[in-house]
Amino acid sequence: MVEGLGRSLLMHLASGGRGEVMKSTNEVVARCEAGEISPPMALMELLMLTPDADVVGALVDELGRRSEGAAAMSDLFHEQEGGCRRIADMLNAGVDRPPQGATVEEGVAFCRTLFDWSVTQSEAASVALYSLGSPELLLAATNEIVELLRGYGLLNPQTRVLDLGCGIGRMESALAAQVQHIHGVDVSGEMVAAARRRTAGLSNVSVALSSGLDLQPLRDSSFDLMLAVDSFPYVMQAGWELAVAMFREAARVLRPGGELLILSFSYRGNREQDQKDARALADESGFELLVNGALPFRVWNGEVYRMRRGELQSARHALSSRR
Repeated sequence: MVEGLGRSLLMHLASGGRGEVMKSTNEVVARCEAGEISPPMALMELLMLTPDADVVGALVDELGRRSEGAAAMSDLFHEQEGGCRRIADMLNAGVDRPPQGATVEEGVAFCRTLFDWSVTQSEAASVALYSLGSPELLLAATNEIVELLRGYGLLNPQTRVLDLGCGIGRMESALAAQVQHIHGVDVSGEMVAAARRRTAGLSNVSVALSSGLDLQPLRDSSFDLMLAVDSFPYVMQAGWELAVAMFREAARVLRPGGELLILSFSYRGNREQDQKDARALADESGFELLVNGALPFRVWNGEVYRMRRGELQSARHALSSRR
């Protein structure tokens, strides 16, 4: 698909051991043309492959002359060129490279540093690179999530929601009018500050700084729904031990019959393994797995993992609390 591109562009993609980038670029464009990913997602992936906005812009412009799908990417790049350049700068800063062999505590500390920094670069991009820094694109993706929740029948005036890794408070802003209360937690102080500022006029929203290691001091059986919107990959990145702990904490703070909804399980690119791990964690913590890795969204390619807290788990918790 990149045949016919300018010689300098091909040399750039092939230089520095980037021969595989050319193949991956073909795959990204083909997936966009096939409707498997949206143009914003495709541009994000291209920027991650080659964090040079000039190169990505030239690439989609050239391909856009021959392909309707790539033309949509080209148009979007020019509409959001400033945001694409900011994304490239953020990627080139190298702040998003997690430490190898880190402890759980070090993994959480990495996330705190990453998001304290990234929210100062772009609030929209800090919670969703595919937004390209655009509040409008971020809102479109957020609205899809709200529609999913509504379709699942999870939103009503009695619903109490916990948002794990709330970021800038986008779900708080979107859901406040439809639920009794929504409480966001995040490990990043800068994210918490942004979320509080953006939701300051909403009386049924609260936001708190979290240790990232558990859900203390939240009370047992105090929520009807727990959301993890593109935050659980960082739990998985910090280690399996933390994933197990967070599932157990979710089971603790949810009421009997309450639901845990994870949107995007990990960033390792292995959907089959994510599905196996989601089932294992659900089984271990007493959740019934209702949806295992569905792909319902158009703007974002986040996978859906929906779980319900079982009565058996509730009985086990009641017994353990009496000991």
